[in-house]
Amino acid sequence: MSKMHPLVRDLYRRVLVTVPHYPHPLGAEHVKQLWKDALQRDVRGGLGEDVIKKKVAKGRYMVREMHALIKLKKYRVMKQRYGYEDKDF
Repeated sequence: MSKMHPLVRDLYRRVLVTVPHYPHPLGAEHVKQLWKDALQRDVRGGLGEDVIKKKVAKGRYMVREMHALIKLKKYRVMKQRYGYEDKDF
């Protein structure tokens, strides 16, 4: 068993913090398993340092996109609860 690169481990921790809040129809466990499979698949390849950094950068981008979707969902829920309709005015 190979040790996980520190950058990859940091990325996985970021994912684990983000996933419970991520709105996915199949649930958080499904998303967590997808990330875990993707990270393990890349580790098996024995990639070089520069390739790992590029993949981690893409992973961090995906985590930021997950954060954006979480914020969008929260915004939509708040607007639905407390928003107003134009016909009221």
